[in-house]
Amino acid sequence: MEKREFRIALSGIMIALSFVLSFIKLPGLPYGGSVTLFSMVPIVFLGCVFGPAWGLFCGGIYSFLQLLQSTGSNYFAGESAGSVALMILLDFVLAFSVLGLGGMFVTKKNISKTRAPFLAAAGAAVVSLLRYLFHTISGFILFGKYAEWFFEEEFTNAFGQWILANFKGNKLALIYSAVYNGLYMIPEIIITTIGIFVIMIVLMNVRSLKKRIVAERNQPFFAAKKSTEKSAEKSKEAETEGAPDSRTGKTERQSS
Repeated sequence: MEKREFRIALSGIMIALSFVLSFIKLPGLPYGGSVTLFSMVPIVFLGCVFGPAWGLFCGGIYSFLQLLQSTGSNYFAGESAGSVALMILLDFVLAFSVLGLGGMFVTKKNISKTRAPFLAAAGAAVVSLLRYLFHTISGFILFGKYAEWFFEEEFTNAFGQWILANFKGNKLALIYSAVYNGLYMIPEIIITTIGIFVIMIVLMNVRSLKKRIVAERNQPFFAAKKSTEKSAEKSKEAETEGAPDSRTGKTERQSS
């Protein structure tokens, strides 16, 4: 299988795997958000193998699938057009596309048994935190008005009461969004970081897989196609040089 076909095939499998894993989750929070079974890991993995640019592209496709899933569950019911647009941008396009940047610290030069797993884990932690940030910003802008109610009716422990007593207005709204989204995103960050770390350890210890990753890392999408075209051109030139001239019966090399 050529490099381009391999990249497309593996990416399709990983995106589909992420989508399936996103359905395997703990009971979700009442207003959105849940802890899933390593659903972000395959997208981060693509970024580690093929680079951030390709990973970002795959993350964008995954964000579209997540959007379709949420649309079918009345996620946007009762929201204005402006709110829906902002939710799509922050909670889907940015939040899930950014996962593909998980390979930002993994380069062709530092892919080794000892370094690659730690660099991949660091990248996974960063992009997971960025997803958390986008969800927090979305919650602050769109649902901050429910902050006081949340701490009075839902989050009624001592910590919640302390927050209510010490913060008001926008500060309270921001804390509310960070706390609510953190209830599922913090476990997700830990799960994703550990998951990609273990996967990279396994890959780096399988010689054939490590060799394939090194070959694929940071290769442009059309690299395989260009290589194939160059090989074809060289073969054609070689045949031309070796072919006899129709007028003299001599080859080009013999004439020279």
